[in-house]
Amino acid sequence: MRIAEAAGKYKGRSRKLTDEQIAEARRLISTGVPKATVARELGIDRTTLYRMLATPPPPLPHMQLLATLPSCSV
Repeated sequence: MRIAEAAGKYKGRSRKLTDEQIAEARRLISTGVPKATVARELGIDRTTLYRMLATPPPPLPHMQLLATLPSCSV
């Protein structure tokens, strides 16, 4: 596997959920929908949902832009 990985042929398992689906799951859970219901609607196991929720959300596009700007001191 290391040789294949070094050659760029082995990329691992694909993700079950897209970033948009994870964001939607976070939104539903924040409105009070039970996690078991959200997992069932997405067609995944609850443990998969918990694992996805444990990863930090990706930075927002405008925050990435701000990070590239030089800081100014006043």
